[in-house]
Amino acid sequence: MSETAAAASPLEDSQQKKGDLSYHFWAGKGGGAAPTPTAKKLTSEEAIALERSNSSSLGTGASAWNAAGTWEEKDFFGWAKDSIKEHLVGLGPTLAAGTGEITGIEKCTGEANVVSVRGKMRHGYDLDVTFEWSVSIDDNETKGTMRIPEISMDTVHDDELQCEVKVTKPKKAHATQEAQACTSMKSLLPAIREALLKFDQAFKMKAGG
Repeated sequence: MSETAAAASPLEDSQQKKGDLSYHFWAGKGGGAAPTPTAKKLTSEEAIALERSNSSSLGTGASAWNAAGTWEEKDFFGWAKDSIKEHLVGLGPTLAAGTGEITGIEKCTGEANVVSVRGKMRHGYDLDVTFEWSVSIDDNETKGTMRIPEISMDTVHDDELQCEVKVTKPKKAHATQEAQACTSMKSLLPAIREALLKFDQAFKMKAGG
């Protein structure tokens, strides 16, 4: 055998030096792409088992995809807005010569949610609400708004609610009645806090706490 034929090629020499550390790359007909997965139809027994698993997860407050219940947040803004309306609309100040009440909600922004952390449900909210009100004094009706810019667990429980009261369409001829109307609505803040404490308790129960 000639000396040229006996000599190993550079590739063979490299493979011999690598020994057990060498490897090979294989490419399929599709250029190395992974095969397309095929759908598998569940048997009736498998479907029942999956449904039971989902129901068990949902019973702990977590979705089926989060069976461990590590962290999940659910939006309750719509419910919170409706609940605040239910608890506060109709509240009114005590007037010697007149009547007044909160008539509705003009605007509500912010967030309200329930968080599930390892199976424990916690509710929270931070809302900016503008209420509509109407006060009648000496047969003169005054309409306006009351804005509470921060309704949260902290401001409600710590009695730190602040409000801004305005007349919708002020008239100079009724300035005295309008001032009285605004003062009377501001005096309603303690009653509003009591109503919001009931809202907070209702939210806690809704969250499962």
